[in-house]
Amino acid sequence: MSHLPEKIEVDLSSRHLFVRGGVIITIALLLLTLMYLKAEAVSPQAHIGYTQQLRLLREADAKVDSEMLAARLEISRNYDALTSYVNEMKEAAQALLNPPTFLRLANSVQIEKVAAELQKVLQHKADLIDRFKSYNAIVRNSLAYFQESASRLSGVPDPLNNQLENYVRQALFFARDPDPQSAYRLHFIRLKIESEALPSEYQTLVGTLFLHGSVVEEYLLSIDQLTRTILGLANVSKQATLLTSYLITHNLQPASKASLASA
Repeated sequence: MSHLPEKIEVDLSSRHLFVRGGVIITIALLLLTLMYLKAEAVSPQAHIGYTQQLRLLREADAKVDSEMLAARLEISRNYDALTSYVNEMKEAAQALLNPPTFLRLANSVQIEKVAAELQKVLQHKADLIDRFKSYNAIVRNSLAYFQESASRLSGVPDPLNNQLENYVRQALFFARDPDPQSAYRLHFIRLKIESEALPSEYQTLVGTLFLHGSVVEEYLLSIDQLTRTILGLANVSKQATLLTSYLITHNLQPASKASLASA
């Protein structure tokens, strides 16, 4: 009987150790569960989806540039494709404002900031494209009326006929390859003809010819400058910055970086 307290003490000590061990195991399981959930949160699908949007944006942006040049050269006769590509570009840029949720908060904020800067540039590009379409439509319309008026010059007597034919040739050449020097020469030819007394029966015809010729002069130079501005925007460098920032925050292995870069 004298040993009973010692036995009880040993039993209590063992129970405490058991309880303590159970708590430790429970905590360890919780930590493992949290680590598992965190690992699961780094979703390959989310990563692939975000990089896919980057690729779609790059492709849509390139198609916008190509279609704009096709419209400028009159290879494309309407703006349906250009409008569609601009919408694709804007949608992809909008999607990139929401980086994968597995990124750390500070990294996510940084990615959102870079994506917002890119979206701002692309929205500016979309606005310039709208202006391009408007200007280009005006030029196409005036060129059609200009050529229709030029086709009716055959009855105009010399020397006025020769002067007008020279003006038409210079205007059509300018329409193909606009530059300030050609515009000045075209403007000078028109002013010289206008300074002379025109027969009354040809005043309306020549007036219509010069009206649309002057529109072509004005808007083609604007379109040429607008095209250069659009192609010179920082959208490509902003896309590269976003891609690089995302890869860094995702801590990709070199092999993964290479495979993504080739996507």
